[in-house]
Amino acid sequence: MNVLEAMLKELNEEYFNGSHKLPEIRFMKHQSIKIFGRINREQTLIEMNPCLMDNKQVLRFVMWHELCHSILKNRLKRKRKFRHFHDRRF
Repeated sequence: MNVLEAMLKELNEEYFNGSHKLPEIRFMKHQSIKIFGRINREQTLIEMNPCLMDNKQVLRFVMWHELCHSILKNRLKRKRKFRHFHDRRF
């Protein structure tokens, strides 16, 4: 288990009592100046921006945020084909 997987598992235990099936997680291949994290729901994959490696608190927050998207995926309707919007819960 790598560092990202361990942190994701810890967040799942802490906030969701370990009840959520965890998606795969990895760092993005390239750094982005606009995207800190994203989830590809079709593949249940969370990708984290490698620029967050040096700040564990921000990495953990963005990971938690993307995990929330993963949990709510069936409750939110997509208005756009390729871009997910944030509703009031986010």
